[in-house]
Order: sequence, then structure tokens, then C-alpha cells
Amino acid sequence: MTPDGYGVNGRKLRVFFRTTALRILFRGNKAIGVEMLREGKEIKAFARKKVIVSAGINSPHLLMLSGIGPARDLAKAGLPVIFNNPNVGKNLVNHTLNTAVFSMNQRDVGDQKDPFALYTGGAFLPHPFDKSGSRRSVQLVGAVSEGKLNLIIIFLQPRSRGNIRIQNDDPLKIVLADEGFLNHRYDMESIKAIYREYIKPIAMKLSKIDPAYRLMAPSMETIDNDAELEDYIKENFGHNHHQQSFLRMAPFEKGGVVDNRGRVYGVENLLVADASIVPFTVDGNTSAAAYLIGYTIARNLLDENLGETY
Repeated sequence: MTPDGYGVNGRKLRVFFRTTALRILFRGNKAIGVEMLREGKEIKAFARKKVIVSAGINSPHLLMLSGIGPARDLAKAGLPVIFNNPNVGKNLVNHTLNTAVFSMNQRDVGDQKDPFALYTGGAFLPHPFDKSGSRRSVQLVGAVSEGKLNLIIIFLQPRSRGNIRIQNDDPLKIVLADEGFLNHRYDMESIKAIYREYIKPIAMKLSKIDPAYRLMAPSMETIDNDAELEDYIKENFGHNHHQQSFLRMAPFEKGGVVDNRGRVYGVENLLVADASIVPFTVDGNTSAAAYLIGYTIARNLLDENLGETY
């Protein structure tokens, strides 16, 4: 595209910069466009055929601002209800993230660009409760920071669920999001097992290879102490923006917001194409799933002879 956002070589594309989508415009229950705030001014863009929402963590907010969501929450926020769907913003899933910190041989720090260095890659492992299983449940990624080796621990199959709720009818007001981390006891038990079944053996083998590699946090003693390990996990907890499934692709009666082609239930000509529609927890980084969703929905539109500017 050109610097001012127009497609080149005949590409039917227009990109608005410094612009925030405010709400989807409807005629009845048919999506007809989008209202936006562009450099302090409200503008509208109308769709010839379809409106496609691809705003990630902001997608449920945009739907709710437009009247699609839990009727009680919309009414409380002062918004008209176009379609009552209590599933909007529910079933929020995010992978957990913890770390294990090692001292390291400082002579190895210079080899960070070495493709064969042990801390440049990652590993996908089965659940520590079932190491014979073929399902990926744990991702370990090595990273060097301030002269220390950090093993990033990502638990890929959490059972905890969160939600996203609207506060009021102000489109610039951030939503209320509760990611629900560690709400399900299974997740805490799984993460503790990862430290005991994977991190502890790694630490023991590393120290034998090179004594400069020593597990610093959590200590071996903390890993062996159940209460201390739980405290460490809670106090050294993060996430990696792998939010998914809060506009889930599923039958409406089973918690769905979109059908198997990304079409939003209860309205016409509106689709969602981002990781929010993932129907089950992705067992790795969510970028590949997001690319696949976008590609598949685009192919479906082309197959329906709708491959024009929307």
C-alpha cells in the first residue's frame, strides 16, 4: 500500500491510521459498516457486503458496544440489545507463564547467536502427569538476560477460564477482564509438577555438565517444599498475551459466538477473524492459529464469490 493507506497494483485496500473503531453499524440485525474515531473526528465506513472484526482482545468489546452480548450487561451499560448472547466475553483462556533462573558460564553469553546453543531454542513436552502422552502440554524456552539463563515455562493446557465484561457505553473505556489464572486447582498442580518433573532434572544434569549452571530461583529446597513452591509460582507469575476463545467457535447452545465460518450468531454479514474464536486451547504460540483463521475465512469468502472490498 501507499504511505497514506491505499492499495497498490490494483489492490482494493484502504487503511486508516490513528483511528479507533467505536462500534459496528446495523440496519436491523444486518451489519452495514463501522463507526470510527479518526484524529478526534467521528467517521463512518460502509460495507458493500461484509464487516469483518479482527481486533483480538478488543473484539468482544466491539461486539458488546454494538449490541451483541449478554443482555443484562448491555442494559446496565446503557446499550441497546441487537442480539442477546451471554457467551460473548466468556471462556477466556490464556497460557500460564513462569520462570526458572539459572546462573551460567559467562563464556557462553557470547554464543547467543549460535543456532546450536542450548538456550536459543525451545522444547514442547507432554504433561508431567503423563509423560508417555503425545499431547503437547508444556513449552520451555531459554533466554539469556543480565548474565543469567532463564527457562520460560509455559503451561499450554490450563483448565482455568476467565471473562471480559463491558463497563459502560463509552467505547474508549477499557473493558473489565479477569483472566482467571489458577482458578482451577489442576493448573497449580500441573505447574508444580513441571518444576519437579522437568526443571529439577534439567538443573541436576546442567550442573553436571558445567557447575557454573546452578538453579537459583526457585531453589531446589523450594521445589521440594509444596507450600513454598506454590508461593513462588504465585509471586513469579506472568502471561504472554495468548488470550483466546472468548468469542468461541462452537454451537450457540454450547457457548458459541460464531459458527464454523466465523459468522456471528444472531446477525447478518458480520464475521470475526482472530484468535478469539479458537474453539479449544492452542497447544503452542497462538500466532500460527491466528494466521490460519484469517487465511481460512478469507478463502471461504473467496469461495462464496465475495472476494471484494468489504
